[in-house]
This record gives sequence, C-alpha cells and structure tokens, in this order.
Amino acid sequence: MTFNVYKGQADAQSIVNLVRDQRVEVLALQETTDDFVKQLTEAGIEHYLPYAHVSSSDGVYGNGLWSAAPLKDVVDDEVNSSASFMPSGTVDMGGNQIRFVSVHTTAPVPGYWGQWKRSLDELGLMRSHTDARYIFMGDFNATYDHTPFREFLGNRFVDAAHQSGHGFTFSWPTNRSYLPTFAGIDHVVLDTGMTAGQCQIAKNRRLRSRGTTRYDFGRVILAPAGGSRESVKNRDGCGRTGRANAGWRLRATPTGRFRLPECSGPS
Repeated sequence: MTFNVYKGQADAQSIVNLVRDQRVEVLALQETTDDFVKQLTEAGIEHYLPYAHVSSSDGVYGNGLWSAAPLKDVVDDEVNSSASFMPSGTVDMGGNQIRFVSVHTTAPVPGYWGQWKRSLDELGLMRSHTDARYIFMGDFNATYDHTPFREFLGNRFVDAAHQSGHGFTFSWPTNRSYLPTFAGIDHVVLDTGMTAGQCQIAKNRRLRSRGTTRYDFGRVILAPAGGSRESVKNRDGCGRTGRANAGWRLRATPTGRFRLPECSGPS
C-alpha cells in the first residue's frame, strides 16, 4: 500500500486503521515528517508493521517503508535520485525475495521540467539492476501517457493497474474544488515475472489530507509468471483511486501467489 501524506498532514490513525483492516504487509509513504512518523507510532503502526526504514534528503520531508516481515539490506536511496531519497528493503514474500522501493519524483511544475524528466530517467536506470526483483510504490508525478514514465517501464517493468486492465486510476488533484481528479500519477510498478490480476477500487473517506476527504482504496492480485489469477471481491464497491494516498497491499499466500491492493498519493 502506498500513500503520499503531503508533508505529514494526513491522518496517521486512519492509515493505521486501514493497514489493520486490510491486513497490509508492506506500506510505502511519501512526504513524511518526524512528527508524522511519531503519530504513526502513537497510532499503533508497530503492532502491524514493526519493521520500518525512513530516509530524507533534506532532513525535513522523507519517504519510508513499513513491513510486517523484516526489511533486509535496507538503503536510504536505492535509485540515487536527484529528487528525493527513495528508500528500499527486501522482504521475503512466501519464499520470494522482493525488493520494495518508496518512490517520489520531482513534480513537473513550471521551472522544474528538466528536473522532473531527470528524476524519471534515473528510475529508468533501475532496469539494468538485474540482481533483485523490484516493486516500486509511490508518487511518480507522471501518468502512463508521459513518455518518461513509459521509458522507465521499458520492456522490464509494468504498471500494475494498467496490466490488470483496470482502466483509469485517477489520483490527482483532490484539493482543488474547481478541478476534477483527472490524472493517475501514483503507481505500483511490478518487475518481470509478476502478473497483476483483477483490480477493484473501494472508497475510503476516512483519510484527511490536503484539505479533502476524498480517498479510495483498491486491490490487485499478483502471481508469478505462469501462475493463475484470482479475483478479489470487495464488499465496499468500486470507485476511483484517490489522491494523497495510494493503497496497494502485497500478501504472500501458501500457494506462492502475491496479493496486492492499490490506492494513491500527491505532489
């Protein structure tokens, strides 16, 4: 599951409640602060995801990973990114060693177009890192329509929602009353040999960030290449992915399948 908590302004208790209720096993957060991490601890995150690693390139805002299983071989910045530290750690998912990365690239605002493209190009260099199997989760500040994002995917990585045939997963903006949520800039990206199954979205309005209460949660199911797909029924119905929080859950089952839910985050 992944959320952009927008400079620590999200509701930590709501995130912990979602982790608990959805049995999330790996959580990626972007734009955390020391105070927000403290709020997560006070809300009981360690009861569900006791292993964590947070890193910050500027000492103010950071990105992090929380896991139910030990995070091995953690590093502050897997990508060597010019945008922000993108921490990573390896998790044993039913005997499969999966390396998770919490992603946050530069926002494509006026005056930063070059930095935005550079931060995506730096992610693209990860295609040559063949010594690990990756899942990237976070705020890519790019949609599937952006060429730099597709170049990052190349012939190795795949956007889980796109592969599942889910269609649009709009996640930005959510804090502008005069604009609809029209861009899907938050993603879960899978490595070769992982297959995204059916993706369903369920609304979750409990998270409050960036002045809005419009957030959604969804899920997809992953299986190793050649594995079977399994659909997940969501009792809460369908909707669009929300901004400032993307919830994708990855679970290992006894059959070796991976389960992963989706949702989204901003900036």
